[in-house]
Amino acid sequence: ITLSIRESGQEDLDLWLREGSVDLLLYSRQPNYNHQWIQFVQDDLCAVVPEGHPLTWAKEISLDQLTGEPFIMEDDAHDHDIPRLLKDSGFRPNVCWSSKDELAILNMVREGLGVSVLPGLYLKEDHPGVVVLPLVPRAYRQLGAAMVSLEDLSPAARRFLDSAKTTMGVK
Repeated sequence: ITLSIRESGQEDLDLWLREGSVDLLLYSRQPNYNHQWIQFVQDDLCAVVPEGHPLTWAKEISLDQLTGEPFIMEDDAHDHDIPRLLKDSGFRPNVCWSSKDELAILNMVREGLGVSVLPGLYLKEDHPGVVVLPLVPRAYRQLGAAMVSLEDLSPAARRFLDSAKTTMGVK
């Protein structure tokens, strides 16, 4: 048995699953992908602004409050959740920078180059110089496991999925 962990953008992950080069995916659920799905957690999407920014007084903010701000966008080849949120809400950010690396985005925000929206799991640790603000209305992504067919998983993939479910507290 060989366990291989691969990382890539959403399109690559979906292709790998469809063509059978991976047994299952641990990723965020995408509405246009029709795989079997087991949800592990909902991860809030949050605004991040530099310390000292005029919006830091707020307990929560709407996307509209970011209108006109220089915006640092997570690369949509690697993340579909935030671009979909922005599109669905009708918000058109003033994108000045983009990166596929969340830590790079956080550092750019800290340096005052702009504001951003990022997944909450990246924001659990302390990031000095950055203020995290919940969005209203609440926005989130669903994280879990996708597979072509739960019944057709190999015994090893099934054990891995069971272990992941136990770790995440999913029955």
